[in-house]
Amino acid sequence: MDELIDVEICTGTTCFVMGAGHLLNLAEELPARLRPHVNICGSHCLGVCGDPRNGRPPFARVNRMLLSNVSAESLIEACDRILIGSKGDRCDAV
Repeated sequence: MDELIDVEICTGTTCFVMGAGHLLNLAEELPARLRPHVNICGSHCLGVCGDPRNGRPPFARVNRMLLSNVSAESLIEACDRILIGSKGDRCDAV
């Protein structure tokens, strides 16, 4: 895989209060197989928490796909699915 998996974590007030602050340390929790493939950054605000159809905070985007109520585990799972899909295996929606 030549492309990086971009993980953008919302650090706006609502997301931060709901746990996004600790998600910025996701790099420390990534399994070794994912570390070379994942780029993690914070975003001041993704601007999605005002619409209840988007789910609950904290929010993150993984390769521009919005995820709600994220945890370190759900972000790692999303990255795993993308990595597996890029290797030619079936990749279901995250």
